[in-house]
Amino acid sequence: MNRQTIAVALGTLAVVLIGGFLLYSTPNPDRPRPVPSGDGPAKAKRVEDEGPKRLGEGRLTHASDIEADRVAAPKDAPNVVVVFVSTQRRDQWSAYGGPAEVTPFLAAQSKTGVRMMDALSVTVDPRTAGGTLITGRYPHALGLVEPGDKKNFRDLPLEADTIAERMQRAGWFTVGATANHHLNVKAGAGQGFDWYRDAQPFSLMIDQRMDGSEVVDRTLARLGRRNEAEKARPVYLQVALIDSHKPFKVTPEEYKPFEKPDDPCDCAPYRATVNRVDRAIEALVAGLAAQGLTNENTVFSVIADHGEGLGLPPAHRKQHGFVLYRSAVQIPWLVWGKGIPAGKDLTSLVSQLDFAPTVLGLAGLTEQAGMDGLDLAPVVRTGEGATRDLAYADTMFEGAHRASVWTSTAECQADYGSVIEEPDTFATACYDRTTDADFTKPVDNAELAAKLQTMHTDLLGKAVAAAASAPAGVEEGKAEKAKGKGKGKGKKGE
Repeated sequence: MNRQTIAVALGTLAVVLIGGFLLYSTPNPDRPRPVPSGDGPAKAKRVEDEGPKRLGEGRLTHASDIEADRVAAPKDAPNVVVVFVSTQRRDQWSAYGGPAEVTPFLAAQSKTGVRMMDALSVTVDPRTAGGTLITGRYPHALGLVEPGDKKNFRDLPLEADTIAERMQRAGWFTVGATANHHLNVKAGAGQGFDWYRDAQPFSLMIDQRMDGSEVVDRTLARLGRRNEAEKARPVYLQVALIDSHKPFKVTPEEYKPFEKPDDPCDCAPYRATVNRVDRAIEALVAGLAAQGLTNENTVFSVIADHGEGLGLPPAHRKQHGFVLYRSAVQIPWLVWGKGIPAGKDLTSLVSQLDFAPTVLGLAGLTEQAGMDGLDLAPVVRTGEGATRDLAYADTMFEGAHRASVWTSTAECQADYGSVIEEPDTFATACYDRTTDADFTKPVDNAELAAKLQTMHTDLLGKAVAAAASAPAGVEEGKAEKAKGKGKGKGKKGE
């Protein structure tokens, strides 16, 4: 190799090295990414190029036109507005004896309607609870329960019949928005909507989260764009909020007003998020009233998917998912609006299963085939009608496998082989709800324990059968098949 060849080779190597140094040492400019902004066009925003990417508005919004042959809704049919709120500890709500400043709006609304005093969730996991709320069915039979030790990625099957589908078939214009990705179209929860706005796929992450105020703004903006055909129909509106689900970020300025002297828990940050939910619902109700959806022509219902432990007391753990105490299982549920009596408490035992059939009943739709829950509309309106004697709740969440049955006066629970790293005090036992609300003193109740065993065996069998027929992940694309059938996401964008 001559001297000239060596010089050329060294020069080329130097150029490559310098170029590589400049390429990797010079910061890349942040890429503009579309960020949704109400009714207007997406705006560009400079964001850090780290973590999961936020999907654009066209990927999150799903819409289809009202088909020409959709039946007219019944005469004088009400608008129906339901709000699902995640991770709501009932005893922290002002309406249920919590601090007055936490949920003042909902406390005021409870006095204009009906307050469910003993409503219980079916499960303490947002994914499975969401499926029950929108179908009125046990999640086990829906294939939403993961009976193995894997993380649950199971979706609502296309065959499931949601509130929105039933309302749509009966003539309502259906609109929905969720901040909870477990209720996204891909998870099967968008079935039956004329317009639906998804959450980001990683909705529980701080940088992916959509807070309640944004969900409300988007919902009101869409309703404000209704065309004449849409305005001619009553509205079914479904909104899901997750502000109180961990992880959440709350500044000291926001949570300081919720601190209490001698507070038994560090609950002020959590209370601040519950107050965010209260303010978001207040803004939603005010915005709907401005568009003509008022207490005179609309039924409103707000319900939680499950509660939260908060370490209050310590045996209840700080988070949900693992134990079945009242802190996680007992949930708030309020109803007010057209035809709802004011200032009434329904003290009998009710279940999350009863939510969907009751909403349909309050809308005047009494055909509810295929549901596991009870239509409590007659009880809500008049105080007369059937309620339940027994409610079931379980958890198959990240290694937990526990189940319980409840009456108005007792509870029995059992562990079925949980594999949980952190120790806890959950015991297979029965308790007296009237004298031992925190389940610290086991009692004999063989009859109720036997009912628990029977129900658990039956529902676990259904979960295993459903899992075998629809392996995890198979359902992910099913919503795509619903295009043009009134059961899926329809066209994108809008």
